[in-house]
Amino acid sequence: MFFLGTFLGKATPLSAGYDLAICEDVDIPSHDIVLARTGLRIALPRDSVGLIVPRSSSPLKWGVTLANSPGILDADYRGEIKLILLNITNHHTHIPSGTRLAQLVVVPVLKTEPLPFDGSIEQFEQSSDRGSNGFGSSGS
Repeated sequence: MFFLGTFLGKATPLSAGYDLAICEDVDIPSHDIVLARTGLRIALPRDSVGLIVPRSSSPLKWGVTLANSPGILDADYRGEIKLILLNITNHHTHIPSGTRLAQLVVVPVLKTEPLPFDGSIEQFEQSSDRGSNGFGSSGS
């Protein structure tokens, strides 16, 4: 994995994600969404994807989360990583530059090729034990 910009790394050796910090002050009105810069560019390994997720402390400490969590960072993307921040509070929030708000978790991607199903919708839905049973059907 290669990077360009300020790369913070992991908080501890066993951390799953790499911390992402904003590179400029951000002001977010109540219940609004802003795009925040990190100044970081990363080349991920082939056959991987980066999942951009909030740090667990971001909603508690700053009143913000990611509006599109998880954000998807494809392995062939070379632009700046930006965070889509959502202020979940009833007040204006100011966040200073350098604040760690998200993390990047890199995971492998299986190479798959969709194949058409030769049968009816009913046959397709019955091709597993669960079938089409949805929300809450696999237990509590």
